[in-house]
Amino acid sequence: MTPTTPRKVGRKPIGERAMTNQEKQQKRIKALKDQGYHPFLMWLRPEHLAVVKELADLEGTTPATALKNLNEAWLTRTNELLNHLRMFDNVKGGKQTKRTVIDACLVPPLPDRVEDLQPL
Repeated sequence: MTPTTPRKVGRKPIGERAMTNQEKQQKRIKALKDQGYHPFLMWLRPEHLAVVKELADLEGTTPATALKNLNEAWLTRTNELLNHLRMFDNVKGGKQTKRTVIDACLVPPLPDRVEDLQPL
């Protein structure tokens, strides 16, 4: 019986050695920037952080992921609305009209009773 040599587990490194965690992170950041992503640093007020933590708990995710999901949903909705409002771009007073519609659609007043809540 011939002795077996243990095989290394995992994929082979791209270079002569495996990348460090810092090199992996730099590669990831470069790839995201190449795709057009832009990093932002945000500071949240304590009451907003509490909301993000509650959403994370409801979603079963981390606060960072919950905030990312919330921001992406909000920005997607805002983008859809702005696309519909582009017809006001060359109209006199169009900018104010767009602002009024955005305020009405994105920040509607809350109902007085829970029963009056409408699903999105």
